[in-house]
Amino acid sequence: MGEQSKDRPGASIPDMASEYGVSEALLYGLANRGELPGCRRLGKRFVVHRSTFENWLKTGTGDNLGNE
Repeated sequence: MGEQSKDRPGASIPDMASEYGVSEALLYGLANRGELPGCRRLGKRFVVHRSTFENWLKTGTGDNLGNE
């Protein structure tokens, strides 16, 4: 993944897993349960909104966790 990719507001789950050092399986599991903040399904793919994901990592809260 190039530096230009990090400038985009969204990323694929494999990109996010690689970038943040978490497993793809964990992120896909959360996404499939609707528990990955900032994640949207576009066709057959998931796209994750970077700033929402980063906020969730920092604070433990997100837009679709239901525990805010």
